[in-house]
Amino acid sequence: MTASPITAAYLDLSPDIRARAEEIAGNNRPVTWPELLLLVGTAIAGERERCAGIADDHASQCRSKLHKRRSDHDLAVFESAASEAASIASAIRRPLPAAPETEREAME
Repeated sequence: MTASPITAAYLDLSPDIRARAEEIAGNNRPVTWPELLLLVGTAIAGERERCAGIADDHASQCRSKLHKRRSDHDLAVFESAASEAASIASAIRRPLPAAPETEREAME
């Protein structure tokens, strides 16, 4: 059996996003269930990337200020801030641990 484009797109999302989408979406709803999961999963993925982008921007700003430092204290502060922001962006992008695998009904 070939999966529909919606099911294939949903299954292409990372397992942690699919699990969260299923939690948010609730019980199986005929016909609209795969569309709903895809919408919620895509929204989660987009929000994750948006938040990571904010942290990346902050890290870039801190790095650019390193070039304009006025003292060793400034250097330490901006190096620390840039490192922390980059670490946050990396943590946001890292998939959550997969939920225990359970039997799932076919979505089609």
